[in-house]
Amino acid sequence: MMCPEERQLQRFADGELSERQAKQIAGHVDSCPQCAAAVRRLENVGKLVSGAIRKETKSHDLTGLWEKVRQGIATPAPRPSLWESVSTLLWKPAAKFAYAAAIVFLVGFIFIKSFLLPEPRPGAIRQAQVESVASYSPEVAVSVVVAYGDPSAVVWITGLNATEEN
Repeated sequence: MMCPEERQLQRFADGELSERQAKQIAGHVDSCPQCAAAVRRLENVGKLVSGAIRKETKSHDLTGLWEKVRQGIATPAPRPSLWESVSTLLWKPAAKFAYAAAIVFLVGFIFIKSFLLPEPRPGAIRQAQVESVASYSPEVAVSVVVAYGDPSAVVWITGLNATEEN
Protein backbone atom coordinates (compact mmCIF):
# COMPACT_ATOMS: atom_id res chain seq x y z
CA MET A 1 0.00 0.00 0.00
CA MET A 2 1.19 3.54 -0.79
CA CYS A 3 1.57 5.99 2.06
CA PRO A 4 -1.76 7.68 2.80
CA GLU A 5 -2.17 11.44 2.63
CA GLU A 6 -1.64 13.58 5.74
CA ARG A 7 -5.38 14.20 5.94
CA GLN A 8 -6.10 10.47 6.05
CA LEU A 9 -3.49 9.99 8.77
CA GLN A 10 -5.11 12.83 10.76
CA ARG A 11 -8.53 11.19 10.48
CA PHE A 12 -6.92 7.87 11.55
CA ALA A 13 -5.29 9.52 14.60
CA ASP A 14 -8.62 11.16 15.52
CA GLY A 15 -10.55 7.87 15.14
CA GLU A 16 -12.79 9.22 12.39
CA LEU A 17 -12.31 6.40 9.84
CA SER A 18 -14.53 3.40 9.25
CA GLU A 19 -13.38 0.13 10.78
CA ARG A 20 -12.20 -1.23 7.42
CA GLN A 21 -10.22 1.93 6.55
CA ALA A 22 -8.72 2.08 10.05
CA LYS A 23 -7.48 -1.55 9.75
CA GLN A 24 -5.85 -0.83 6.37
CA ILE A 25 -4.04 2.28 7.62
CA ALA A 26 -3.06 0.56 10.91
CA GLY A 27 -1.45 -2.27 8.91
CA HIS A 28 0.46 0.28 6.81
CA VAL A 29 1.53 2.35 9.85
CA ASP A 30 2.92 -0.82 11.51
CA SER A 31 5.15 -1.43 8.49
CA CYS A 32 6.08 2.18 7.59
CA PRO A 33 8.27 4.11 10.07
CA GLN A 34 7.57 7.47 8.37
CA CYS A 35 3.79 7.11 8.67
CA ALA A 36 4.14 5.80 12.25
CA ALA A 37 6.12 8.94 13.17
CA ALA A 38 3.51 11.15 11.44
CA VAL A 39 0.67 9.47 13.36
CA ARG A 40 2.54 9.89 16.71
CA ARG A 41 3.12 13.57 15.91
CA LEU A 42 -0.55 14.09 15.00
CA GLU A 43 -1.69 12.29 18.18
CA ASN A 44 0.63 14.50 20.30
CA VAL A 45 -0.79 17.66 18.68
CA GLY A 46 -4.31 16.39 19.34
CA LYS A 47 -3.47 15.75 23.01
CA LEU A 48 -2.01 19.24 23.37
CA VAL A 49 -5.08 20.85 21.81
CA SER A 50 -7.59 18.81 23.81
CA GLY A 51 -5.62 19.49 27.00
CA ALA A 52 -5.73 23.23 26.34
CA ILE A 53 -9.45 23.05 25.68
CA ARG A 54 -10.07 21.10 28.89
CA LYS A 55 -7.99 23.59 30.88
CA GLU A 56 -9.92 26.56 29.44
CA THR A 57 -13.32 24.98 29.98
CA LYS A 58 -12.51 24.17 33.62
CA SER A 59 -11.81 27.84 34.32
CA HIS A 60 -15.26 28.86 32.96
CA ASP A 61 -18.69 27.94 34.20
CA LEU A 62 -20.29 26.15 31.27
CA THR A 63 -23.28 24.71 33.08
CA GLY A 64 -26.40 25.45 31.15
CA LEU A 65 -24.46 26.34 28.00
CA TRP A 66 -26.19 23.68 25.91
CA GLU A 67 -29.59 24.82 27.19
CA LYS A 68 -28.79 28.40 26.14
CA VAL A 69 -27.75 27.16 22.70
CA ARG A 70 -31.04 25.24 22.35
CA GLN A 71 -33.06 28.28 23.39
CA GLY A 72 -31.16 30.44 20.92
CA ILE A 73 -31.91 27.98 18.13
CA ALA A 74 -35.59 27.66 19.08
CA THR A 75 -36.19 31.42 19.39
CA PRO A 76 -36.86 33.01 16.01
CA ALA A 77 -34.68 35.94 15.14
CA PRO A 78 -36.43 39.30 15.49
CA ARG A 79 -37.54 40.92 12.24
CA PRO A 80 -35.57 44.02 11.37
CA SER A 81 -37.40 47.33 11.51
CA LEU A 82 -38.23 49.23 8.35
CA TRP A 83 -35.37 51.66 9.00
CA GLU A 84 -32.88 48.80 9.47
CA SER A 85 -34.00 47.25 6.18
CA VAL A 86 -33.74 50.55 4.32
CA SER A 87 -30.36 51.44 5.84
CA THR A 88 -29.02 47.99 4.95
CA LEU A 89 -30.21 48.50 1.38
CA LEU A 90 -28.63 51.96 1.25
CA TRP A 91 -25.20 50.58 2.04
CA LYS A 92 -25.17 47.65 -0.37
CA PRO A 93 -22.65 47.96 -3.23
CA ALA A 94 -25.33 47.85 -5.92
CA ALA A 95 -27.16 50.72 -4.25
CA LYS A 96 -23.93 52.70 -4.02
CA PHE A 97 -23.41 52.19 -7.73
CA ALA A 98 -26.99 53.31 -8.45
CA TYR A 99 -26.48 56.48 -6.37
CA ALA A 100 -23.27 57.29 -8.19
CA ALA A 101 -24.93 56.70 -11.57
CA ALA A 102 -27.85 58.97 -10.63
CA ILE A 103 -25.47 61.74 -9.55
CA VAL A 104 -23.45 61.44 -12.77
CA PHE A 105 -26.68 61.53 -14.80
CA LEU A 106 -27.95 64.65 -13.01
CA VAL A 107 -24.65 66.48 -13.33
CA GLY A 108 -24.46 65.54 -17.01
CA PHE A 109 -28.02 66.71 -17.61
CA ILE A 110 -27.37 70.05 -15.90
CA PHE A 111 -24.13 70.49 -17.86
CA ILE A 112 -25.75 69.74 -21.21
CA LYS A 113 -28.75 71.92 -20.46
CA SER A 114 -26.75 74.92 -19.27
CA PHE A 115 -23.78 74.86 -21.64
CA LEU A 116 -24.77 73.06 -24.80
CA LEU A 117 -28.43 74.11 -24.96
CA PRO A 118 -28.49 77.66 -23.58
CA GLU A 119 -31.80 79.19 -22.63
CA PRO A 120 -33.01 81.79 -25.13
CA ARG A 121 -32.69 85.39 -23.95
CA PRO A 122 -35.91 87.01 -22.76
CA GLY A 123 -37.58 88.69 -25.71
CA ALA A 124 -35.58 86.69 -28.27
CA ILE A 125 -37.64 85.54 -31.21
CA ARG A 126 -37.41 81.82 -31.87
CA GLN A 127 -39.53 81.73 -35.03
CA ALA A 128 -41.08 84.58 -36.99
CA GLN A 129 -42.92 85.18 -40.19
CA VAL A 130 -43.04 88.25 -42.42
CA GLU A 131 -46.68 89.17 -42.41
CA SER A 132 -46.68 91.93 -45.01
CA VAL A 133 -44.39 94.22 -47.03
CA ALA A 134 -45.62 97.52 -48.39
CA SER A 135 -43.73 99.95 -50.61
CA TYR A 136 -44.57 103.62 -50.31
CA SER A 137 -41.91 104.92 -52.61
CA PRO A 138 -38.93 103.47 -54.39
CA GLU A 139 -36.78 104.19 -51.31
CA VAL A 140 -39.16 103.35 -48.44
CA ALA A 141 -40.55 99.91 -47.60
CA VAL A 142 -42.45 98.82 -44.49
CA SER A 143 -42.31 95.21 -43.32
CA VAL A 144 -44.36 93.70 -40.48
CA VAL A 145 -42.76 90.70 -38.74
CA VAL A 146 -44.91 88.58 -36.39
CA ALA A 147 -43.30 86.11 -33.95
CA TYR A 148 -44.97 82.74 -33.36
CA GLY A 149 -46.35 82.39 -29.86
CA ASP A 150 -45.82 86.10 -29.15
CA PRO A 151 -48.63 88.68 -29.44
CA SER A 152 -46.24 91.48 -30.39
CA ALA A 153 -45.11 92.46 -33.87
CA VAL A 154 -42.05 94.23 -35.21
CA VAL A 155 -42.45 96.93 -37.84
CA TRP A 156 -39.39 97.30 -40.02
CA ILE A 157 -39.01 100.46 -42.05
CA THR A 158 -36.22 100.63 -44.60
CA GLY A 159 -34.99 103.42 -46.79
CA LEU A 160 -35.42 106.43 -44.50
CA ASN A 161 -32.53 108.88 -44.41
CA ALA A 162 -33.52 110.58 -41.17
CA THR A 163 -34.51 108.66 -38.09
CA GLU A 164 -37.69 109.77 -36.37
CA GLU A 165 -39.50 108.24 -33.45
CA ASN A 166 -43.21 107.62 -33.96
